Amino acid sequence: MIDLDRTKAQMLAEINVSEKAWANRLSDLVAPGFVTLDEAFLVVSGSSPDDFLSGLDAALAARFASVPPERLIRDLYYPLKKGLGNAYKWGNRKDPDKQITVEVVATKTGALVAVADEGEGFDVDGILRRFQGDGQYFSHGGSGFEHFNRAQSLISYADGGRTLLIRFLCAPEPAENGAAKNSTCGAAGDEAFMKSLLAAELPHFQDNKTTLGSCRIYLPDDPEELEIKYVLECRQDQSAETKTVTLTGRLLPEAAAQKDFSVAAQLYKTQNGVHIPQPVAVFKEPSLVLFEFNPAKDLRDYLKKIAGFREVAEIIKIIAAGLRALHHSAIDLPAVETWDDALECYRAVKNKAVAILAQTSPSRAERVHGIFNRLSARAAMLKNFEPVPIHSSLGWENILYGDGKFYFFRFEQCRRSHPGFDAGSFLAELRRFYMLRRKADQNFHHASREIFLENYFGGNPPAWHDDLPFFTAGALLLRLDGLLQRAEEKWEPKIDALLEQCEQALE
Repeated sequence: MIDLDRTKAQMLAEINVSEKAWANRLSDLVAPGFVTLDEAFLVVSGSSPDDFLSGLDAALAARFASVPPERLIRDLYYPLKKGLGNAYKWGNRKDPDKQITVEVVATKTGALVAVADEGEGFDVDGILRRFQGDGQYFSHGGSGFEHFNRAQSLISYADGGRTLLIRFLCAPEPAENGAAKNSTCGAAGDEAFMKSLLAAELPHFQDNKTTLGSCRIYLPDDPEELEIKYVLECRQDQSAETKTVTLTGRLLPEAAAQKDFSVAAQLYKTQNGVHIPQPVAVFKEPSLVLFEFNPAKDLRDYLKKIAGFREVAEIIKIIAAGLRALHHSAIDLPAVETWDDALECYRAVKNKAVAILAQTSPSRAERVHGIFNRLSARAAMLKNFEPVPIHSSLGWENILYGDGKFYFFRFEQCRRSHPGFDAGSFLAELRRFYMLRRKADQNFHHASREIFLENYFGGNPPAWHDDLPFFTAGALLLRLDGLLQRAEEKWEPKIDALLEQCEQALE
C-alpha cells in the first residue's frame, strides 16, 4: 500500500482520498469497480511493461473519460509509460525475476499512481539538478525526465528513486489556466492593473508621445476559455483625437505563452498566403500573450454563408499556400512528434470511445476498434519523411477571419513533425463540413479537396502523398472525442456518419 509519508500524504489529500479507497482494493485491470466506484485502490504487478500497460491505458481512459485525451496523454499516460519503461530497463535491469508494482488510488478528483521496481534506486536530487541546469543528466536517452517536465501533473520519487509518484488531477492544474480561475481571469481581467501594465510595457507607448487613455476588457462568456479582448483608447501628443487599438490576449501556462509568442513572431516576419497576427507582448504575471488582432469568425462560420464554389476555391487556395509556406519555413521548433506519439493519441481516443459506446452500442465500439486497428496497420507502412515545422492543431477553429484576411492562430502546439498531420487535419475538416452537413454535396467536397492538394503540393506531390488516408482518418478519429464529450442526445444522431467518414477515408 502507498506509504503515507509527508509527500505522499499531501498528494493523496490533493485528490480528496478517504478510507473508502483502501476498502475498495482491486487487483484486476478490467474490474468494473475501478471505473464505477467513487474511490478505488488498484494494485497490479508484472515483470515488464507489456504485462499491463495496455490494460492500464484502457482502465485509466475509462475512469477519466471526461478528461480531454491530449491532457490525459501528456499528464498521465506518458509519465506512466516512461516510468514503467525506466523501472523495467534501469531499475530491474530487465531481470524477469524482478517485479514492477503499480498502485493507483483513484477518486473523482484525480489519481495518485505509484510505480515501484526492485532495483538499487538512483540519485534523484543529483540527476534533477543536472537536468534543470542543462547538464547531461542521462546515460541512455533521458527522455523520461523530458516527458515528466512537460506534464502538468505533480511528479516525485520515493524510496531512493525506486518508486515514481504521479499525482494527476481531472481538472487542469492551476498553472494550466494561467490566472483564469473560478470564472474570473484574475489580474488579466482587472482593468486598472492591465492599464498600468500595458502602458508600461507595450511598444505602442515607449516613445513617450502616445498615452493610454483607457483599457476596456471583454472577458469570455465561458470561464474555461483562454482568450480575452482588450480595447485600448490611445491619445498621441495630448491630441483630442483618440485611436482605438484592439488586442487579443491568451492566458496560457508560461512555457506555452512563450512558445505561442516566439512562433508567431518568427512566422509574422515571413508570412505568405494566410496571415499571422502580430504578437506584441508576452508576460509572466499574469501568464499572458497579446496579439494586435481582432478576429471576427473562424473558417467554419465563414464558409457557412458561401454557396458558390468559386469563392470557396479561392479561400482554399489561400489556405493551401499558407500551409505550404509554414511547412517550408525555417522557424526554430526543436520538438519532434513521432508515429508513436500520434498512435498514443489515437489509442487514447479509441479507449475512451470504446468505454462509452460499449455500454449502449457494442457494434459501434467494434467499429471504433476496427478503425484504430486499420490506422495501426497503415502506420507500419508509412513512408519516411523529413520533419518540418507544423501547426499540429489545425482545426478550422484555428483558421480565423478578421479585417478582410484569413489568419493562422494559436501556435503553442507547434512542433517539427510530418506535414501530413496538418494536411490531414484540414482535409478531415473539409470532409466533415461538406459531407456531414444537412445539405451535403459530395461533388463539392471532392472538388474542394483537389483544389487544396493541387495548391498545397504545387503540382509536384511527394511520395507521402499516398499516406494522406492515414492522416485524414486519424484526424477524424480525434474529432470523435469532442463529439462524445457532449450529451448523448447530441452525439447520437451524428456518430454513425462520423464513423462512416473515418472508414471511407481509409479505403
